[in-house]
Amino acid sequence: MSFAVFSERITQLQAELQGRNISHCVVSPGPDLRYLCGYDAVALERLTALVVPAAGEALLVSPLLEKAAALASPVGHIGLAVETWTETESPYDLLNRVMSGAECIAVDGRMWADKLLRIQRAFPQVTTVSAVEAIAALRRVKSDSEVESLRAAGAAIDSVHARMGEWLKVGRTEHEVGRDIAAAIVEAGHVTVDF
Repeated sequence: MSFAVFSERITQLQAELQGRNISHCVVSPGPDLRYLCGYDAVALERLTALVVPAAGEALLVSPLLEKAAALASPVGHIGLAVETWTETESPYDLLNRVMSGAECIAVDGRMWADKLLRIQRAFPQVTTVSAVEAIAALRRVKSDSEVESLRAAGAAIDSVHARMGEWLKVGRTEHEVGRDIAAAIVEAGHVTVDF
């Protein structure tokens, strides 16, 4: 996949925000952050968030300790600015600065409640809404490369299912069978096993 796809997705999200009268979107670590900018950030107590304004440049808010990891991801290849904060600073003050003039803030559906409540305290006069539908609108329409990736993933898992008879034998434990299936899933090309 080309890095340009991430810039395109951010632009598409901006159009969704404009159509929904949302001034800013804040996306925390998880599948939506990976989808939008390619960064597979670890969800920690420290705030990491993609900030997408309806108009203007998106940026990533990150603890200074995590900046190198962010820049090593597609974030560094698409020219997304990374605004950092240190242990003695408030990331919510930083959000207040980079989202000055916010009128309606949408947050992703997996944001931790503590972070959402802190955003609401930082923006007491601003309406906070869910970004789930705006992001889902983008994810519903698959690009050619996404369709091809889904086909490849389906073929890989089908090849594993075709081999089930090798592992399901009398006398084998569930743990042994699970281990063999998990290894086969990775061997077939999947990155992780949710099994």
